[in-house]
This record gives sequence, C-alpha cells and structure tokens, in this order.
Amino acid sequence: MEASWGNTMRGNAVVLKGAGSRLENCLIRDNRSEVEGGTGSDKTSTVCAQSTASIVNCTIVGNRARNCGGIFVADDSNVTVRNCVIAGNVDVGVATDNPNCLGSGTFISCATDDAIAINENCFTGTAASFFKDYDSGDYTPKAGGPLVGKGVDYEGMAAIDLAGKPRKVGKRIDIGCYESQSTPMLIIVR
Repeated sequence: MEASWGNTMRGNAVVLKGAGSRLENCLIRDNRSEVEGGTGSDKTSTVCAQSTASIVNCTIVGNRARNCGGIFVADDSNVTVRNCVIAGNVDVGVATDNPNCLGSGTFISCATDDAIAINENCFTGTAASFFKDYDSGDYTPKAGGPLVGKGVDYEGMAAIDLAGKPRKVGKRIDIGCYESQSTPMLIIVR
C-alpha cells in the first residue's frame, strides 16, 4: 500500500498528517517501496509523520523504502515516538544510512538495531536480541530481553497489546506492540 503525502513524500504503509494523528499498538512489517534507487526527489518511507502526530507502542520491522525503511518525521513537526521498536528496516535510496529513523521528532524509550542510539532516552541492540524469534516472524519481546520493562507509561495507555493480552505486566510496559507476558517463577524449597 502506498499513501500520498504532498507532492514529494509518500508512505508505503502509514501517513500521519494532522494534529492529533495517532498510531498505537501496531505491527508494521514487510512493506516495500515502489521507488528504489535513483536520484529523484520522491521521499518514501514506511511510516511518514508530521504535525503533532504520535506513534506509540509500535513494532516496525523488515520494511524497505527509498528515504527511510522505518519512520520519517518531517523536520518542522512536533511528532512523538514512544515505546517503539524499529529494526531490520532497509533504506534503498541514494544515502543508505537511515534504515530506521529520519527526521527530528521526540523519541522516548525506543529501540533500534542501528549502531548509535537515536538519543539518550533510547537504546540499540539486534533484532535477534529484541524478539522471541525474529527470523520466524514472532515479534513478541524476548523474555528477559532488552525490550522487556523498558517502556514508559503515558496518559491514555491502552489496556491491552496487539494480541489482546494485558498491556502492562510488571512495573513497566514492554517496548513494541506486544507485551512479553512472562511471569516470574517462584520456587519454594523446604
């Protein structure tokens, strides 16, 4: 799917344009840009956001686009990206150094598989370390992995994750669209 955004920007999966636009508890995966390579002005990305949009508790993985495989945030916008994991994406454009994120949004408790964290509130790792079974498409946070308990609560937080399970297990929510649902083991020795 491709959605138009002005004359030169397109989203392969989602376009958030307008005050209050929100994407929450979503899995955005395996989208492909129709425009690969070249030097034209088309800016395609899997998720394009501007204005006061927010992207919350999403998992954005395995996408390919010309300007950024993950999330593109318009430079003059007030976009907030919170508790999202953005990994395994590919930038197939001229400058292929923006696979996961591009632009100047506010990123809070997000994880990427980039070499450098987006900012001091976010962290990096590998797709294999983030998910239960990335290669087989199981994007549930790996039990005890870096996504578990690393998210931050927010006003209006959904009570359930994408799978319909409780959104918060433990003291803090997990990063991404799924909650790991792991429960601590109690062993009683007598």
